[in-house]
Amino acid sequence: MSRRANAVVDAVILNPHANSGNGERRWKSLLETELGRQSGLAGAALFDGSMGLEKLPGWVSDRIRAGARRFAAAGGDGTVNLALNALMDAP
Repeated sequence: MSRRANAVVDAVILNPHANSGNGERRWKSLLETELGRQSGLAGAALFDGSMGLEKLPGWVSDRIRAGARRFAAAGGDGTVNLALNALMDAP
């Protein structure tokens, strides 16, 4: 993954079930806004938990090896906790 010049974030860890099950819908809506388009969020690598949460640490490590340096967590405090733990454990 090469760093995208205008990107705000390189990778996003999304909990699609956040916000009473509306997390995925809200994420997709954000991508359609001017902010979503200008920020480059649509081009960010996305982890949505569909491959299993136990895969998150490896996914984060893979993204870092590929050049990702800016991560975002979209969800609640549980999502942030998982994201931070994966980032702290990454090589």
